[in-house]
Amino acid sequence: MFENAAGALRDRSLSRARAIGLAALSLSFWSGVCLWRAPLHPWADLSHGIYTDHFSHVNAARVFPRIGIDLWRRPFDRLFRPLNRAELAALPADVATEAPLVYRVPGWPKDKPLAAHWTHIGRPYPPGDLVVVAPLAAAYHFTGLSFFTLNRLTILWFLALAHVSIYLLLRRALEEPSLARWGITVVCYFELVYWSLQGFYDGAAVTALIACMLFLERRRGVSALLAYCAATALHFRAFFLAPWALWSAWLAWRGRPWSRRERWALAAAAVLSAASLSTFVLVWPSIRSLPTHTGIDSDGAVLAFGVVVGVSAACLAWAEAWRDVVVLAWATFMFIFMRSLFAWYGLFLLPWLAAPGIGGRPREVAVAAGRFAAWAGFSFVAFNDRVIPGVTLVQSLFQ
Repeated sequence: MFENAAGALRDRSLSRARAIGLAALSLSFWSGVCLWRAPLHPWADLSHGIYTDHFSHVNAARVFPRIGIDLWRRPFDRLFRPLNRAELAALPADVATEAPLVYRVPGWPKDKPLAAHWTHIGRPYPPGDLVVVAPLAAAYHFTGLSFFTLNRLTILWFLALAHVSIYLLLRRALEEPSLARWGITVVCYFELVYWSLQGFYDGAAVTALIACMLFLERRRGVSALLAYCAATALHFRAFFLAPWALWSAWLAWRGRPWSRRERWALAAAAVLSAASLSTFVLVWPSIRSLPTHTGIDSDGAVLAFGVVVGVSAACLAWAEAWRDVVVLAWATFMFIFMRSLFAWYGLFLLPWLAAPGIGGRPREVAVAAGRFAAWAGFSFVAFNDRVIPGVTLVQSLFQ
C-alpha cells in the first residue's frame, strides 16, 4: 500500500514537472514571437491594429485614482475633452497612428493622453482588471516608456497569465491522459494563446475558474468559492459559470464547522463578490444601453442555436451529467438575453470544457462531446467566432 502511494506521488510530481516545463517552453516561444515579429503596428496586437483592450485597460487604471467610481458610472467621453486636431498632430507617432479615441486629462503628460475604445459607456469590467494592469499603468505614466513598448509589455503579461491556465490544463492531461482530454487541452491551448496575443487579459479569470473547477473536484467548497469569487472580481464573464458558485457554496455549507483559515477565505470571497457585484450594478445602465450585437439575429441562427443546445443536452443527459446540464441551461439563458456577444467570449467556457468527467469510457466521451458541441456551437452561432484553433493563430503570424 505504501509503495502504491509513493508511486502515485512520484507520478504526480513528474506530471507537475513536465507540465511546468511544457508551459515554460510555450511561454518562451510565444514571447519570442511577440518580441521578434516585425513591428507592423504600434498597438502590437496579433491582427496589426484591430484590438484595443490592452491599452484601454491600462488607461482605465491610470485614470481610476482621479475619477474613482465614476469609472463605472460615467463614460470617458462625458468626463474628458477629446484632443483637437493640433493636439493630435503633436502626439508621438505611436500614439497618433490610427488613433483611437484620445482625451486630454488635466495634469497628465501631453504625450501620454487617455487613449481607449468603448469610451461611450462606463467601463464594463470589475475592479480586478485594474489590479492586473496597475504596475504597467504606473510604469507608463511615470517613466519614459513609449506607447508601443507598453502595448508589447502588456500583451506579454497577458500571455504569461494565460500560461498559468495552460499549466493547469497540461498537468491534468498528463495525470489523466486520454484522447478526449488531450484534444480538449489542445483546443484550450490555442484559444488562450490566440486571444492573449490579441491583447485580452481574460486568461487571468480563466485561471481562477480552472482553480475553482479543481477545488470542486476535490470537494473543497470554501476554496472553490474563493476561486470563483476571485474570477468574478477579475471579469464579469465569469458569471457564465454561475452554477459553480452555487455548487461551491453548497459544499462549503456542508463542510461546517469552518476552520479559522476557512473563515478568512470566506471573508475574502465575500469582499471579492461585493467588489464585482457592486461595480456591475454601477455599470449596468451603460450595458443596458448598448445595441444588440449577437449571432442569434435571424430565424436560421435561432434554429442553429436550438440544434446546438439540443445536441449538447442529449449527450450530457445520456451520460447522466446533470451538473453539466445545469451549466448548459444557464449559459443558454445568458446568451439569449445578453446585449452583445463577441468571438472571445468563448474563452469563459473553456474551464467547463476541461472539467472532470472526460476520459475513454462511453459516458465520459459523451460528456466531452456534449461540452464540445456546446462550446463550438455557441462560438460559431452566438459569438460569430470564425477562429479555428491553431489554424487562425498560424495564419495570423504570416499576415
